[in-house]
Amino acid sequence: MISRRLLRIKILQVLFAHFRSENDSLNNLEKELFLSIEKSYQLYHLLLLLPEELVDFAQNKIDLGRQKLRPTPEEVNPNTRFVENKAIDKLRINQSLINYSTEKRLNWRHHPELIKSIYSKLILSDYYSQYMSAETNGFADDKQLLLNFFNKELGDLDDFNNFLEEQSIYWNDDLEFVLSMATKTVKKFTESSDESAELMPMFRNEDDEDFAKKLLRKVVLRHAENVKLIEEYTQNWEVDR
Repeated sequence: MISRRLLRIKILQVLFAHFRSENDSLNNLEKELFLSIEKSYQLYHLLLLLPEELVDFAQNKIDLGRQKLRPTPEEVNPNTRFVENKAIDKLRINQSLINYSTEKRLNWRHHPELIKSIYSKLILSDYYSQYMSAETNGFADDKQLLLNFFNKELGDLDDFNNFLEEQSIYWNDDLEFVLSMATKTVKKFTESSDESAELMPMFRNEDDEDFAKKLLRKVVLRHAENVKLIEEYTQNWEVDR
């Protein structure tokens, strides 16, 4: 779910834009806030779709290698541990993820170069090499690879961060928080998790949604009162700054 910390950040962003222009009504501000929150939730689902896209990319490379006239020994007998990752399979079959991403038209179909770039960096990572070369592996190892990917990989990829900035102005400050949501989701997976496994809701409960509405409205409605109070105690400061 969207944390209260991220809710506060989004409220602050909406308020900053409002007080610079002062053109939006309170209702429009609220719509803008909840659009921003919805966009964060979309990013959460988009991140959960990414591992299966990388698996498909890897599988395609394996298939192309096997079709060569003179394949290398590695291409004849490839290491299929990553493409058979059972934790990623849990995401692939998750009905909530399928339904939401279909409804919102979320996919990576039009970004093959980004997928290639992310995959190229993934296979060079130490944790990936250790995973692929381990003598044995089970579901816990598959899940740990996925956790490492979300925890260690995406946040440091310039290509990925640039992509997010280009795709949506609402995603500029979201990645750290949404990666945390993705990590918490994967941690809940067990070997017996099926297509009905729950994803995180947008809000933890109705209180969080109500909190966002009330905080936004109180700041706007009490703006003049609060400015006067600030001026009273900060006489040597420029309030506008």
